Amino acid sequence: MCMTILWAITITTVASCILLSTAVRPEAADGKAAKRSGQTVLQSDMLQQHDEPDVVARGGSYVPSCEQLMESLGHQQEACTMDEFLEAALAATWELDCQFQKAHTALELLTNRFQQRAIAWQRQSEQFKSMNALATYSQLKPCPNTCGSSCLGQMYMETADGRGLVMLPQPKATGAAYAYDGTDVRVLTDGSEITSVVPDRINRGLWYASLVGHLENYSQTEKYYFSNGIQSQLRYRGNDPAILAELDTFDGKDGQSICAGAPNKNVIDPGNYKQFFSNGSTLKSDELRPYWTMGTQLRTVVASKVALDHEHKPMGTVSLNVDFAVLGRKFLDKLSYTPNTYAVIVERLGRIIVISPLAKMLIFGRDVKDENVYNSDGKRRCSKGSPHNCTWEPLKPISILQAAEVDFSAVLQEMFNKSAGTSCSQGMHNGKVVFPSHNDTCSSRCSDNGSTTHLLSFCVFSSVPEWGLIIGTSYADITGAASMEVTPKKVMVDYTVQESAEFEKLQDKRQIIITNTGRIPFPFLVDMSHGDFVEIEPQRGLLEHNQSAVISVMVHARSAKTFGKYSGVLHVRANLLESRG
Repeated sequence: MCMTILWAITITTVASCILLSTAVRPEAADGKAAKRSGQTVLQSDMLQQHDEPDVVARGGSYVPSCEQLMESLGHQQEACTMDEFLEAALAATWELDCQFQKAHTALELLTNRFQQRAIAWQRQSEQFKSMNALATYSQLKPCPNTCGSSCLGQMYMETADGRGLVMLPQPKATGAAYAYDGTDVRVLTDGSEITSVVPDRINRGLWYASLVGHLENYSQTEKYYFSNGIQSQLRYRGNDPAILAELDTFDGKDGQSICAGAPNKNVIDPGNYKQFFSNGSTLKSDELRPYWTMGTQLRTVVASKVALDHEHKPMGTVSLNVDFAVLGRKFLDKLSYTPNTYAVIVERLGRIIVISPLAKMLIFGRDVKDENVYNSDGKRRCSKGSPHNCTWEPLKPISILQAAEVDFSAVLQEMFNKSAGTSCSQGMHNGKVVFPSHNDTCSSRCSDNGSTTHLLSFCVFSSVPEWGLIIGTSYADITGAASMEVTPKKVMVDYTVQESAEFEKLQDKRQIIITNTGRIPFPFLVDMSHGDFVEIEPQRGLLEHNQSAVISVMVHARSAKTFGKYSGVLHVRANLLESRG
C-alpha cells in the first residue's frame, strides 16, 4: 500500500531595526553646569559693531555641559524608523545646546569675576589703590597714522599684561566720557571735534576694563570651558567710555594692532544697550542672560553678557564667538541618519542662523551660494586685517520663508509657540513639508505625484530659546533603510512512500535565499513556529547591502507518528538581540 506524507512550510519575513546610541541625555534645564575640558586656537579679529539688532536672541535658562556627544554623532548609524530618526535628531540638539552652554558658562565666569574684582578693589585702602593703579587716561596714545583716517580721535594702550585696548569717541547721545557732538556716528576729520573729555569717567572705565586681565591669565580657563576651535575671541566692551579690550590675545605689538578703524560709536550691542545701559539702573547678576546675534564672518555667531561693577551698575559686556563652520565640519554638515539628512538653525522669524550644504541646496536651489544666504545686503564685512571700505555690522541672513517652492511657515509657527512645549529639553516634535520632485536628492522612491514628502524633526534650544533646529529627510529614505527579500515564499515537500517505510529516514533538503535589499547592515534570524520536523542552517547571520545568504532547510519525519500533512511557519526576521537589526 502507498501512503502520502506532506510537509508545507510557509515563509514569513519581518524587517525591523533598533539603534543603540552612546549619547547621554543632559539633565534638566535648571541643572548646574559642569566643567569641561578642551583647548582652542584663539584668533584676534576685531569684534563687530552695529546700530540695530538683526538676528538676535536672549539666552535662556542654563543646561549642563556634556562630553563625547560630538564623537558619537560622527559615528551615528542610519535610522530606519521615524522614532529612531527623531531620537537621533535629539542627540544633535544636545550637542548644540552643550556648545551654547559652554559659551554661557565662560561668560558667566568672566562677568562674575569682573564684579568680584571690582568689589575687592573698592575694599582696598586709598594708599593701596594709588600704588597699584591699573590703566589710566594718561597712558593712552593716539592710534598710529597707519591705521587710516577712520582712526582719528581713537586712542590705544597696552595693558600691564600685554593685551590691546582701544578707546573710541562716540556721540554724546550714548555716552559723554569721551564724545563728540550730535547723534550721528561719523568719522572725525579733526581732533577738535571731540568736545567732551571727562578724565575721571575715562579712568573708571579703563580701571574696570583692566581688572581681570591684570590679575590672571585667562588662557587656563579656556582649556576647561572651550571646545577646540568652536568658542573663541574673548573680549570686553565698555559702555562709557567706549572701550574695546582683548581678553585672550597677546600679540607683542605694543597694543597697536587693536587700532583697526572701528566705528566711532557706543560699542555695546543694541539688545543689551537698550535693556540695561540706556537707563542706568542697578541690576542683579543672576538675572542676566547672554545675548546672541550674528557675527561678521560667515557661519559665526556672537554671545555677549553684561558685566556689573561693585554697585551692581552695568559697565560693559564680555563677548565671544561660536564658530558654526567648525561644528559643521565636525558633525552638523554630515549628519548620517539617512543618506540625505539636512539641518538648519533659524530664529523665530525664519532668518537663518546656519544651514547645512544639503539643506541650502534643497530649500533654495543648487545655484545659491553661502554669501547669498548669510549676507543678504551684499556688503563686505570688516576685520582687523581688512578694516576699510566695509561695514562692522553683523551679517544679515535671508529667511527660510523666502524659499520659492517649500513652505516652512507651519513648522515655524509650531516650533516657536511657547504653549506647544517645543523646547529641546522636552524632546523633538515632528512635522512634514512637501518638496517638488525635481529639487530632491533622496536615495530611492522619492516622487509621489510630482512631489516628495519630507519628515522634519524640530525643537527650540534650551540655551537660546529664540533659535530652533530643524533636521529633515525624505520619508522614502527612512522606509527604504531596512528591507530584505526571501525566495521562495513557500516550500512544499510531497512524499509518496510505501507503508512499511521507516519514518526516521524520510527527509528532504531545500534552500531559501535571503537578500538584504536595504541600505543598512541587516542581522537576520531564522526560526520555526513548529520546528520539530525542520532543521535550519545557518539560523542567524549579518548581511551587508545587496548581500545574500543561502539557508538550508532540512525537513524530516523523525517526529511524525503517522502519515498525513504537517505544516509550519518559517520566520525570517531582524535579529533584535544584535546592536543593529
